[in-house]
Amino acid sequence: MLRSALAIIIKTAKGLGLSDGVIKRLIEPEAVHEYNFSVEFTGPAASFLPVNARSAPTPPSLRATVKRGWDVRRPVAGTPSSRITRQLLEIEKLLTLPKVVAVGEVGLDRHIYQKTKYRNYQIDEKFIGLQKQLFIEQIKLAIKYEKSLIIHSREAAGEMLAILGESSLTTPLTGHIVFHCCEANDRLVEFALNHHIYIGVDGDVTYSKSKQEFVKKVPLELLVLETDSPFLLPEPLRSQKIYPNEPKNLLLIAEKIAELKKTSIKHLIEATTENAKKLFQTT
Repeated sequence: MLRSALAIIIKTAKGLGLSDGVIKRLIEPEAVHEYNFSVEFTGPAASFLPVNARSAPTPPSLRATVKRGWDVRRPVAGTPSSRITRQLLEIEKLLTLPKVVAVGEVGLDRHIYQKTKYRNYQIDEKFIGLQKQLFIEQIKLAIKYEKSLIIHSREAAGEMLAILGESSLTTPLTGHIVFHCCEANDRLVEFALNHHIYIGVDGDVTYSKSKQEFVKKVPLELLVLETDSPFLLPEPLRSQKIYPNEPKNLLLIAEKIAELKKTSIKHLIEATTENAKKLFQTT
């Protein structure tokens, strides 16, 4: 299976015009590269890795996902703006591939991470301004290529909603946006209801009281299930520390949501699977 996955990765990379030397570096397991490829299995709703181009969620097939890093602090030739332009052009190449159905995750993040591979890491207004610039440009790419949009927002809901409040950025994507691993924030639910945005729910719903109360407020027709692999394990796997999280664990998430929604597990699975198909335009 791994050999087949690597073949898919190499074929995709060559299709993008990358050299053999670059491709060799891509598949080295421990190195940190400008491009990183990972392999994952999809379930009824895809697990959302931090990527900028996502393959179609067609269970139970294998999919190769291209994972992009935005390490703007490493010294590179040219100005930051020129590097951003180059990176956006690379993403555009990926969006021409027929199996790519979404742009994401993209968005804003103000959380201060205690562990990071980036040197001189800090959350300041310059960094947030760059995040906003990239967020807007990638929303425009989703519109241009008629792809769905997976939004990441952490401790930045107000600023993220201010950007999405521009009708020119949301109207063309109506019904094809998801708030990935959505924070328990009533403003997000209200905005989602008004703009037909899906709410992604992950393993934390099995143990977080605030997330459980939040999910009760979200209509079933706007819910999709996520793993957020490799973390956010549902209970009891979280207590047992059985990593990585996998799409097969979606059943535990579905069972908890069905309990909260006072509906059958069968109805919950059917509804969220249909929602995922609509979200990613695969019906």
